[in-house]
Amino acid sequence: MTLYPPLGADDDRDGDAAQCAAVGERLDALAAQTGKSIVIGEVGLRSAENAAAKPWESAEERTSAPDPALQATVISDWLSTLDRPAISGVLIWRWFTDPDAGGSTDTDFTVQGKPAEHVLMCAWTQECKEDHVGVRSP
Repeated sequence: MTLYPPLGADDDRDGDAAQCAAVGERLDALAAQTGKSIVIGEVGLRSAENAAAKPWESAEERTSAPDPALQATVISDWLSTLDRPAISGVLIWRWFTDPDAGGSTDTDFTVQGKPAEHVLMCAWTQECKEDHVGVRSP
């Protein structure tokens, strides 16, 4: 399944975490009901201002100023929420084959060259460090 639910205002960290937790509880219930684990085939968020309200919205649908810290925070919240027995896999949207894709001024979904890349590295390899905007990886 894909996960792009509205999370609320960018600066409402408690609201964002509550929305993620509610999704996690629904996924647990679904796994229990079906007797199967769940694979999250797509979860992500643009690195753009106001992206938490409509995480599915693309750069082609709405122009916005870059906000790489927001993307890192939300990806971190999702990784924490989805680290549960009911979930057997998580794929983050999106990664380009171009090694120069992304970067701090890019407002698309890719995490390349952005703080969210460090969040993923920390979560999946335990190579944790503080990134250039002060977002601490999980």
